[in-house]
Amino acid sequence: MTHKTTIKELAAAADVSVTTVSQILNGKSNRFSLETIDRVQKLSKKMNYVPNFNARNLILNEAKSIGVVVPNIGNPFFSSFIDGIQRVSREFDYLPFNFSGHNNPKLEEYYVEQLIARGTNGLIIASSSITKDTINGILKKIVHLICLWIKILFQTVIRSEQVIR
Repeated sequence: MTHKTTIKELAAAADVSVTTVSQILNGKSNRFSLETIDRVQKLSKKMNYVPNFNARNLILNEAKSIGVVVPNIGNPFFSSFIDGIQRVSREFDYLPFNFSGHNNPKLEEYYVEQLIARGTNGLIIASSSITKDTINGILKKIVHLICLWIKILFQTVIRSEQVIR
């Protein structure tokens, strides 16, 4: 495995601070000279610098991720549903994490709990087995939650297909 360039290494090579590199690469470069901006950006490309996603999320408190839990990913309905979520997520620069509960309510609950624990920004739950009590418990834990019950989900997909046609 090749060495992954750190922000500290990039800053040292550019002869600037880590804060300067961070601000320039995050589009907050208005207070720096064009020469400094250009040097940091060129070195970033030359050194194949890739920002540490986890470190960025700690600072910004935003993972830009959505957890998706469905009963059975092999079901053509849910495969199509997930495909739609992936297309829309890309438009908003979100990354969906898709999980199939294999028609097992305990497994679905496990995935939901893990997604919450890992700081996902939101959830889409398409389940007929997750109970109202479970949903209430989840609502106490996270702010952004999209809960789609099968009946509502089915109506939404049908409306979407009519709009697309």
